[in-house]
Amino acid sequence: MRWIDRLEQRFPWLGIPGLITYVSIGRALAYFLSLRTPQFVAYLLLDPVAVRHGEAWRLVSFLLTPPAGGVLFAVVDLYFTFMVGRILEEYWGAFRFTVYYLLGAVGTAAVALLFLNTPVAPYFLNLSLFLAFATLFPEMPILLFFILPVKVKYLGWLSAFLLTLAFWGTNLSGKLAIVAAFTNYLVFFWPEIRVWIRDKFRRKPGTLSEPRPEGRVEGLPTPPEAPAVHRCTTCGATEKDHPEYGFRWCSCKECGEGREYCMEHLKEHQEKIGKVDRKGRRNAR
Repeated sequence: MRWIDRLEQRFPWLGIPGLITYVSIGRALAYFLSLRTPQFVAYLLLDPVAVRHGEAWRLVSFLLTPPAGGVLFAVVDLYFTFMVGRILEEYWGAFRFTVYYLLGAVGTAAVALLFLNTPVAPYFLNLSLFLAFATLFPEMPILLFFILPVKVKYLGWLSAFLLTLAFWGTNLSGKLAIVAAFTNYLVFFWPEIRVWIRDKFRRKPGTLSEPRPEGRVEGLPTPPEAPAVHRCTTCGATEKDHPEYGFRWCSCKECGEGREYCMEHLKEHQEKIGKVDRKGRRNAR
């Protein structure tokens, strides 16, 4: 996704490290407050009518809406959402995770204000985090209810199935709300979705109009391999040489307009900059 690479290069400060931690703490506090004052939750929900009458805080507070149900269900919901968010942030980096989360939040708020008249909770937004997690780590086993080991991909397919049922079983406004909450997933994973759709509907071998394998069209040379997008300034590693590496941009004073590092050398660079800053402060004294 070159567009987000360019955004991260130009506005790295827009990333919010630990965003899901703050959201999870806020939801946990809201849950405990709701045990004593149940009507408190009503003041957090994204109520489009109330927002139009001046209650603008709901555009943000709805993200802190606590999970419904008993204490056990709330603990599982809060822990699972926090775990998924932290893993996504470690994999993507704070900037990409912030963009992913805010895309879903802004899409939900926009559709609610334009088309809905009923309060909205962040249920589908939080589900979009899990679907991203299941897409990136399908083989990872997790303990369902802290007991049953299940691969994430099975829970992901189950969630997608239930989401499809909810989509077809609701009215037009509800459909728009679901699509808006999953704007982030569609934007981030559209290349994978497009490939899956193409492979799903491609004709089977032996049928008429069987597609030719890519890069083997008769009479034309094999297309050149696409160049690497990411390259570490320190070691020169790219995502092609080391697909397991993560790459991040740095725009500190030493890097000027920005340099890209793999995660290992980014940490070394940040430690070096930190030592220089501390040494400079001591000399200034």
